[in-house]
Order: sequence, then structure tokens, then C-alpha cells
Amino acid sequence: MDDAMSDFNAALRINPRLAVAYVNRGVVYRTKGELDAAAADFDRAILIDPKMFEGFTNRADMRLERQDVPGAVADIESALKLAPSSAETHSLMGYALMAKHDSKSAIKSFNRALEINTNLASAYHGRATAQVGSGALDSAIADFTRALELNPDLAYTYMNRGLTFILQGEETKAQQDFERCLLLKPELKAELTRRTDMAKEVRKP
Repeated sequence: MDDAMSDFNAALRINPRLAVAYVNRGVVYRTKGELDAAAADFDRAILIDPKMFEGFTNRADMRLERQDVPGAVADIESALKLAPSSAETHSLMGYALMAKHDSKSAIKSFNRALEINTNLASAYHGRATAQVGSGALDSAIADFTRALELNPDLAYTYMNRGLTFILQGEETKAQQDFERCLLLKPELKAELTRRTDMAKEVRKP
């Protein structure tokens, strides 16, 4: 990571208007947890090149992480004008719309992503999560399962499918998913316990 940062810094010393180098350096800053520095680099890239697709998508994803949902939506809309057939960007819009508590519109965005790329695990996971919010539990289970078929290392997908099984009263299946989740990411134990308790409260008559 430090070598990559040195390379991007060197590239920018040679050409301080190299937009892609700002984007790439911003990604490194974000990976290191230096979000303000990452934001500054994404901003600079877009200022230099207003058609820098990766600048908009990376800034949108980071804005979602920082709970700046309106800013994220604006960036995603800009990215989609540049690349309307980007499945990943339609999926990202789905997650932004879920953050706005608009499950219906989110599902439409995930559907569009999956029309473009039928093997996009993140879109299946996102659509499943939105379906849970709208009460379509069987459809959610199917989408979580498809996401795991495409990528069996998705700890949060095991968690969320397990929580959906809890809502259906399928506690044995839920426990199997929780075990897989914690095998992949043991650090999720506290979150899993909290969310399981919440799901059980929701299921109570």
C-alpha cells in the first residue's frame, strides 16, 4: 500500500492534473481510513475531469459510508449519465435508496443491475435486503442464496439470510448461517447477537 501511494505521489509530481492518479490515491487513503484525504482526492479528480466515472463512483461509495446519502445519490446519478449500463453503479444506487428507506425504488435499481449482469452478487444481496424490508421473505431467501452461490465468502449475506430465517421461524437454518458468518468474520459476533435479538422481537406475535 505504501509503495502504491509513493507511485501515485510520483505520478502527480510529474503531472499534477492526472485525474486517475488522484482517484487511485484516494482509494488508498480510504483503505487506510483517511477519509478526509480520500474525499479531497476524489474531489480533485472530478474537478480536473468532470467525466471521471471512477471519481464519482468512489466518492459515492465513501459518501454512503459517511451517511451522506443525498451526496451519494447525486454522485451515482452523475456516474450513470456517464455509464448507464454499469451494473455495479445501478446496484450502488440500490444501496443508496435503501439508506433513504425507499425499498421499492431500491428493488428497481437492483433489478436493473441484474438485467445487465445476472451474476452480480452484491445486487442479489441488496435486493434480498430490500425484500426483507417489504416483507417478501421467500424472495429474499432466494436472492441471499443466489448471492452465496456466486460468492460463498460473504459473511454479511450469511448473517442476513440467517436473520430472515429467524423471521420465518426457521431457527435451525438460521443457526447454521450464523456459524458460517462467524467462521468468516468472528469480529461480527456482537453485531450478530444484537441483530438476532431484534429479529426475535420482531417475530413475536
